[in-house]
Amino acid sequence: MAVRYTLHPETPEQRKLRQIADALRDGAVMLYPTDSIYAFGCLSSNNKGIEQICRLRKLDPKKARLSILCADISQAAQFTKPISNEVFRLMKQCFPGPFTFIFNGNNQLPKLLKDRKGTIGLRIPDHPIPQALLEMTGEVLVTASLKPEDLFAAGEEADLETTFSFYEPLVDLIVDGGPTGWIPSTVVDCTVEPPQVVREGLGKLDY
Repeated sequence: MAVRYTLHPETPEQRKLRQIADALRDGAVMLYPTDSIYAFGCLSSNNKGIEQICRLRKLDPKKARLSILCADISQAAQFTKPISNEVFRLMKQCFPGPFTFIFNGNNQLPKLLKDRKGTIGLRIPDHPIPQALLEMTGEVLVTASLKPEDLFAAGEEADLETTFSFYEPLVDLIVDGGPTGWIPSTVVDCTVEPPQVVREGLGKLDY
């Protein structure tokens, strides 16, 4: 059964954040809030955790397109092939925010995180809780968002407590940061020129 931490969404308690960070270092998988929708997450060095997230989302680890949560653009760029000036300007416009940018991964990216095309989705969240955890652990997070249709019809108001109860036996940590929306991030494919929106979501792109 998961340990639950209830945090203020804007000013999360440092003591609880440190406990969550310690649990992540010990191999925990969490359900946590982002700036778009709740997601599963673990540290990028946690291969068993990554496989657990794939099982939770019913994904084949060899085919899964998981995303990496980064603290800033500089950290994100460590995992990609060279970024063009146009894409860099677009990243500065959109991050931090509810966007996932797809890039060609470089050799720094663990094989388990690359899809068959060698690409990876990168996020820089505009939310104090994951930002604090990224800072405390000093490591990027592997993440996969909940799908609204897993429990609720699209467009309906989600019952957060029901969501937590459903996943409590399936994860190690529940990080309760209060309600979020149920609209996922906007996905932008930066492996093509010019970059293309491949999924409309919460983020609004203006370029």
